[in-house]
Amino acid sequence: MYKIYGLTAKGSEEIFYVGCTKQKDINKRKNNHIEKAKENKRTAKVYNLIRNHSYKINLIVLETFESDQKVAWIKEQEWIDKLKPEGNTQSAKGNPPEIGGWNKIELPQVTIEKLGTMSDRDLSIISNVSKTKIMRTRQKLGIKSYAEKTGNDGKIKKGHKGTEKGFYTKLKEEYFPLLGTMPDAKLAKIAKVETSIVARQRNLRKIKSFRETRGY
Repeated sequence: MYKIYGLTAKGSEEIFYVGCTKQKDINKRKNNHIEKAKENKRTAKVYNLIRNHSYKINLIVLETFESDQKVAWIKEQEWIDKLKPEGNTQSAKGNPPEIGGWNKIELPQVTIEKLGTMSDRDLSIISNVSKTKIMRTRQKLGIKSYAEKTGNDGKIKKGHKGTEKGFYTKLKEEYFPLLGTMPDAKLAKIAKVETSIVARQRNLRKIKSFRETRGY
């Protein structure tokens, strides 16, 4: 059973830190924070705030649920985004918080529609968005990964002897619309085929190369 909790100073209702725990005794979690704050080597902002409040803090449970750790991280991040507590300087998984940097980017609808239709890595390259942002958005929307849907784990399959790990011998039709919109080598990397295969398919369709369309 996961618990999303908030820390407040005694006599105040303002939550200055949001966390997540599986500890049955929630008071132990509060005491853990206090003990860590008493260690001078602990310099994280949440511990400085606890020290500023003279270790007099309360812990309140915001939400309880049965789930796995990935969902717990997402729910914790939702509370952090909602309350914007002063003590949370990192996101639920230790990446830059939602309020700044690349994490602030909202995915366009055209990218959201492609979630799960290809690997998060490939979609991140096409969309020029962090792979982590792609993955978190997909998980938040409850969309299975491409590997979960197709069973393609990147391992060499029978009939692909001699090819590199995870590479294919034909360009899938789903990548045809991208021919000429980027260098052949880049599309080949995304589609996991040799560059010559991309060039062959582009030439068959009499599509100019990315360089030709830009005059260099």
